[in-house]
Amino acid sequence: MLSLPSEYNIVITALDTLPDVTMDFVRSRLLDEELKLRIGRTARQGQADDEVTFKASSLNPQFRRCYICQDRSHFMDRCPHRQRGRGRGFRGGGRQRSDQPRRETAHLSNDVLFVALQCEILSNEKLFILDSGASNHLVRSELEPFMSDVKPLSHIVAIKIANGEKIMASKTGCLRVFCQNRVVRVEALIVSGLRHNLLSASKLASRGCRIIIEKDQALLCNEDFTIACENVSGLYILKFDFLGENCHLGETSQIWHRRLGHTNFENLKKLGLPNSHGEKCSPCVEGKSKRTPFRPVNQKTHHIGELIHSDLCGPITPASINDERYYQVILDDYSHFAVVKLLKTKEEAADNLINYIRELETQHGTKVKRLRCDRGGEFTSTYLRNFSKKRGIKMEFSISYNPPMNGKSEKLVGVLMGMARTKIIDSGMPKFMWGEAIRCSAYELNRVPTSALPDWKTPSMIWNGRNDISKMRIFGCRAWSVTLPRDNKLNPRARRGVFVGYCGGGHRIWFPETNEILRSRHMTFDENVMECKAAETMKNLQLPAQEESTPEPDECDKNEADAETPVGDEEVPVVSRRVRKPPSYLDDYDLYTAYCMIAENEDPISFNEAINEEDWKEAITRELESFNKLNTWTPTALPPGRRAIDTRWVFRTKEDGTKRARLVAKGFQQPTEEFVYSPVCRMSTVRVLLSQAVLNDWPLRQFDVPTAFLNGILEDEVYIKYPDGVKRDGDKVLKLNRALYGLKNSPKCWNDHFSRVVENLGLRRSKFDFCLYVGKDVYLVLFVDDGIITGRKESVEKLIGYLQEEFRVKNLGDISVFLGMTFQRDRDRLLIKQTNFIDRLLETFKMTECNPIATPMEVNFADTGEQLSYDVPYRKLICSLMYLAITSRPDLSFSVSYLSRTLDKPSVPTWKAAKRILRYLKKTRDFSLIFGKDSKHIVGYSDADWAGDRSSRKSVSGFVAFYGGNAITWYSRRQNCVALSTAESEYVAGATAAQELMNIK
Repeated sequence: MLSLPSEYNIVITALDTLPDVTMDFVRSRLLDEELKLRIGRTARQGQADDEVTFKASSLNPQFRRCYICQDRSHFMDRCPHRQRGRGRGFRGGGRQRSDQPRRETAHLSNDVLFVALQCEILSNEKLFILDSGASNHLVRSELEPFMSDVKPLSHIVAIKIANGEKIMASKTGCLRVFCQNRVVRVEALIVSGLRHNLLSASKLASRGCRIIIEKDQALLCNEDFTIACENVSGLYILKFDFLGENCHLGETSQIWHRRLGHTNFENLKKLGLPNSHGEKCSPCVEGKSKRTPFRPVNQKTHHIGELIHSDLCGPITPASINDERYYQVILDDYSHFAVVKLLKTKEEAADNLINYIRELETQHGTKVKRLRCDRGGEFTSTYLRNFSKKRGIKMEFSISYNPPMNGKSEKLVGVLMGMARTKIIDSGMPKFMWGEAIRCSAYELNRVPTSALPDWKTPSMIWNGRNDISKMRIFGCRAWSVTLPRDNKLNPRARRGVFVGYCGGGHRIWFPETNEILRSRHMTFDENVMECKAAETMKNLQLPAQEESTPEPDECDKNEADAETPVGDEEVPVVSRRVRKPPSYLDDYDLYTAYCMIAENEDPISFNEAINEEDWKEAITRELESFNKLNTWTPTALPPGRRAIDTRWVFRTKEDGTKRARLVAKGFQQPTEEFVYSPVCRMSTVRVLLSQAVLNDWPLRQFDVPTAFLNGILEDEVYIKYPDGVKRDGDKVLKLNRALYGLKNSPKCWNDHFSRVVENLGLRRSKFDFCLYVGKDVYLVLFVDDGIITGRKESVEKLIGYLQEEFRVKNLGDISVFLGMTFQRDRDRLLIKQTNFIDRLLETFKMTECNPIATPMEVNFADTGEQLSYDVPYRKLICSLMYLAITSRPDLSFSVSYLSRTLDKPSVPTWKAAKRILRYLKKTRDFSLIFGKDSKHIVGYSDADWAGDRSSRKSVSGFVAFYGGNAITWYSRRQNCVALSTAESEYVAGATAAQELMNIK
């Protein structure tokens, strides 16, 4: 393109900015530009003097011709044959005879149209001849049947042709023709005796049409399209096909096929229209193609474990009682015995399959040969593939968008959901009990005869050799669990609850007042009473409406799942509903929870599970002692019109291995609070303090506030129910005197109280960061209940002493671990790394065995792929990487910022790019952010990538600031406006950087 003339520079510049350019696209753009330039040159030439233009054109021998002898060497006025009377048809032989035609022409000036030429060499009636001498469009009278809006003229118009004859036009009409893939409308005079249809050049020009005359063609240019007239024997002709309202002659079957909405070609034959059975219509093939029907699979298995089916369903709203949102079905093809697992995340599916296979091989003494599932990321992971490869298990994946290929597990998913939905409606239980309903349904389905087994046997009979249904009870009925009293023999010996399922050797019972599920062998049932029967019919479970859910097989695909329908089971179709998303402002909290998401351990999920372990029992005791010391609550009767809030225990293992138990109130049951905002310190503030400490050789002390929220004083009256582990006092409830974890206003109460105490000690709160407190020679920064203090040693120790007296804070000594960052300090420098966090991140996403790579992202990476058709933990991964990028890894800023633009709709390339960052982290897991000593100056650097975002054409700004030679803040973000030049993008980046520097200063 560099060899093109300068007139094409605009097009070349535009093409350079496009991401993907093909040769066909470049060719079409250049041809369009050439046509525009040609039209522009013709318009400029038309403004020249007519006489000069005529004179210049007459010198061209190509256009020179004598109309008497057709010789190109002279004009008619110098023709030697003129004196012989050969030209009388045009002008006459002498002066006296020439006056008569002129007078006649002058007399008919209002009614006569002039035609320059009548050609006899063309015989095709479906063409127009472009005529510069015709003052109106003319069509032959034979075409009148094809015209619409035919009207008689008010008076007959005489038309004088080149040989001197006159032909008459008495009608006018509209002729619609199909020309060069376009429908053209021509308003013309209908002339009897006209041999050829004439297209008036002057009429076209008056309608705004430009006419460009070339050697081989003439171009008719309009604002919308361009039509080419072919040069045939010196005449410019325009061929067309009829498109009249009264006829379909000459029109192809494809045209009528498209007119009639791409109907079948057989219908054209029935209507008497042209048809062709051999033609193919590409839009029909693309729009009407149907899948080849699946044939019933006749290949039968011969023993347990020969073929295992598995599938996943979810996410389901609301979450189950234990916060699961998915359920996984595992089906043995031979026995049709089904196993159901409830999952919190899809990543658990691979482990469930592996454990199932190991248990099957151990208990039944048989080897699994094949594993059939869909192409979900949970099944196609390297982790599961490697396991199958080592065991010699063949993995069979269904083709995308073809659920019937995995028909048995797909069918099972739908049957279980239908049974669970029916149970919830019948029992009146809350929808979050869907997990128990699914488990119970699978247990019952295994003990119901099915036509897929010989002699209508049950799956349990094939799997276990027996089919015991003596334990069967109605789901949701009233039940009592026998509990022997330990403290007082007069207390009740049974506790009433709701039957929700089966367990090994017993039943599962749910106690709504404590929202806990216990296993019991000694049970009494009343199947005539539904304990949780609601007053109104429960609505259907909300399943994801799009690709997140697993579709159920259609009615037409019943044979594709071998039709193993249990006797007496009636399936109700699943009704999908839109899943309501949380407000967008909650996305900001994803970053602060990313560390907690990765730092998960196998902690207890309920009080009853934790109380049996000594370490957790001590943690619960410490938490209850804190409540008593701070006088957290007061037993009282619940006032009329007030509601007591439920509570639950949350258990977490900290980074140093400490067991922590927290009693959390269910704040979502609390009435709406107006003021609940509580600040969190910025990471740049933390790094400024770290740099300040290194530059001045100050100590860095870390402290922790145990049960921090309990220090906040509640101004409103809040009541809670007695939590587990606290002895009840009749029907009383607990009135909170202190802020409890989980309440909406607890963070604000704690932060306000801490600020008042610290300001009374002589420190002032920063206006730029509300969690930074500045003293004369001491600084304090707070992140919820963890803090850092630096300054002169005496002032630091004095401030810690005050805080210990007021809040009983723990002095953790020199900083070592803070917000997931590990600190290592010597005399002159401080190293910050997050090796442990990276290791857990790789383990969480099963990338511990991945191949390391030297860069976090490909050069000129572009998101050009299709959206993922299966669910992946993309948001969780990006938020975790974002936490790394803002704490200690500025080298991840650009790549994480780029990938965060597609959190809601990740594509295949972005998911691969996110995993590439994990590979980069594996190679650079020991990288550290180093703080050393240098001059105490703040220096900032900014840059911009003009139009770096190809989708929106917005520029990307990059910024990093140093204090004392230490990186204290950085970012890579897309600009809010579209810059029109490189200079503008640089200016925007510099202005944003200046704002950040002013804030730091």
